[in-house]
Amino acid sequence: IRSRSRASAQAPPSDDSEPRADMVIARCLGVIHSPLRWICLAAVSLTFICAADMAVPLADLPLRTSGRFVVNSRGEHLQLACVNWYGAHQPQRVMNGLDVQSIATTASWIVRLGFNCARLPFSLDMVLGEEAAVPNAAEVLRANPELLARSPLGVFDAVVEGLTAVGLIVVLNQHVSSSSWCCSGSDGEGFWYTEAYPEESWLDGLGRMAQRYRANPWVAGLDLRNEVRPSGTSIPTWGTRDPETDWAMAAVKGAKRALAKKPDLLIFVSGIMYGVRLVDVRDTPIHVTEPELRNRTIYSTHYYYGWNFDLVARDLLIKQHPTLFLLACWLWALLAVDACAARRGRRGGLRGYDTLSREDSGAVGATPLDQPPSLLDSCAAGGRWPLIVAVAFVVLMFVCLFLGKQLELACGHVHIVSPPAFAVIADVAIKISYAFWIWTLLAYVAVLGLWGDDTRQRVAQRDGSFGSAEGLPSPGKLCMGAGDEGGPALPIASALGGHPLFGGLPSSLEEVGRLGCRAALVVAAGSPLGPQPSRRLVQPLRVNRGPTALLTLAFLAVLWLLDGHLGSYEAFAKDLDVCWGFLLRGEGVEAAPVWLSEFGTGELDVYWSHLMRYMRQHELDFAYWSINGEKEHGHLESYGLLNVNHDALQNPRLVGQLQGTMLDWPRRPSSSPPGHRKNASSLLGRCAPE
Repeated sequence: IRSRSRASAQAPPSDDSEPRADMVIARCLGVIHSPLRWICLAAVSLTFICAADMAVPLADLPLRTSGRFVVNSRGEHLQLACVNWYGAHQPQRVMNGLDVQSIATTASWIVRLGFNCARLPFSLDMVLGEEAAVPNAAEVLRANPELLARSPLGVFDAVVEGLTAVGLIVVLNQHVSSSSWCCSGSDGEGFWYTEAYPEESWLDGLGRMAQRYRANPWVAGLDLRNEVRPSGTSIPTWGTRDPETDWAMAAVKGAKRALAKKPDLLIFVSGIMYGVRLVDVRDTPIHVTEPELRNRTIYSTHYYYGWNFDLVARDLLIKQHPTLFLLACWLWALLAVDACAARRGRRGGLRGYDTLSREDSGAVGATPLDQPPSLLDSCAAGGRWPLIVAVAFVVLMFVCLFLGKQLELACGHVHIVSPPAFAVIADVAIKISYAFWIWTLLAYVAVLGLWGDDTRQRVAQRDGSFGSAEGLPSPGKLCMGAGDEGGPALPIASALGGHPLFGGLPSSLEEVGRLGCRAALVVAAGSPLGPQPSRRLVQPLRVNRGPTALLTLAFLAVLWLLDGHLGSYEAFAKDLDVCWGFLLRGEGVEAAPVWLSEFGTGELDVYWSHLMRYMRQHELDFAYWSINGEKEHGHLESYGLLNVNHDALQNPRLVGQLQGTMLDWPRRPSSSPPGHRKNASSLLGRCAPE
């Protein structure tokens, strides 16, 4: 049954020879100014009720809350499985998709996909403004010509009536004050009041919308404000009793204003900080302390991928894996070559090679290089500061990851900075460190392959093996192999030549190495990788080859373990439990429903699979963003369930997984496509007594 229903849900509404109920609804809406409007709509609604084809039958209304659940008029659990249909809060003033399909067709899609509810965002501009006509109406209402003469609020009325005519619950969402896209911290819309619309205007708008749909029982909820968040440098609070910032206090005012006009409304109250933070409800539970809100209050939250610190940090770290592994392999190779050179030096009779390389000063032919560097010298040009800076940025990365995780576990923020911002800072830190690690590794290459090994020369000077400790090999001899003009072999050539894996390399390969060496010399000659700076920079790595290799391996292992933890479902669920999941279980406060009123994705990623699992486990009420396939007129909405033409699904697999969170899906075994209804007479006949 599920398979057949999903297949049918993917088919676009089709025309047939029978009169369709959605056509009847459209005709009802066409007589909106006639007293017959409500009689017509009631007749169609009664028809659907008799046919058991309404999303939510009239007998289930009104709704209320009981503990953590929404229940119907009989006290039975009714899950709000909603979808957002937006556009009226934007400058276009009407819902997206009305240029390509009728209201009835989109309503049919919503029902046939298994949803029983629609969240409709609106602006105060639409409610309190004086606009008599829709801007560019001929284009944005092309598929609904009967609405061309209406105001934006009149078109909104038609959408509400079209949805409720098929039994869909409607939740009105006060999204923004001035018509615009939402949301940012700089749009001036973060609080419930703005410069253009003070608090009293907001309250007036809520009261007007509640009064406007007082007679429609399917208009069952009012979402008081969308994503209460910082506005500039001001931060919203909960329970502080500050009239300028306390959203809990303002929400109580808004709820009372709306309930005075429509007493059976459900009141949806958003968390603060973009709707994510509800942790303060423990201390100020307005669903308990306010008598008018008892059995009426549902807390609302939003949760998109970018708001989860763990997943953002994990994905940013995973992108760095190839670069980190490449740098680690480069370092390991240099450490191995250096170790081979040291071993070959000992075999060649250069006694004390490792001992002298670990000393800050030598007894033989002391040079400025041999003197212990001061702190100032270490930080100056030619010191070890590139290595110090590289390590410092790696430490900064871990510090940011730790701080971000601790903030998320407390559902907290640092002023206007959210936990995922620390993941971004950590990502920037590790990327900056790359430049200094590459600098250090190039210096290591220069020491081993270009500038020669001063330690070897000092040992040789002491033992009388060759040369003088004063001065360095001339540039002409830097790229010579063993035996060339009596010059000593470079450490790389010496190490590879004496190693059993490389001892049999042809001489042509050695010549290629010399050419590469000379090319590198040209590059190094114009860089800060001079002889003394290079040797001093890499000395800590050279004298601690074993610990350096182990630390590098441990670093990669820690990142691998961290990736596993950050991407786990357990970590994901804990983050949600801290912010608002405790309300569902009644931990520290009387239980209350939580409505996930915005979430969405364009791909089936870890975020999506974890969220679907959490929603199934907790039987969560929700509103997916969104049903419409365009973000604004002519622009694709990548999260939309429908395509831009509202005649097919964008991502059937995503829809299927979303349906898996619906408690009563599949609601119907019918295989008819969306929009198909038997004619009114046949439905009434089915309801007629035998």
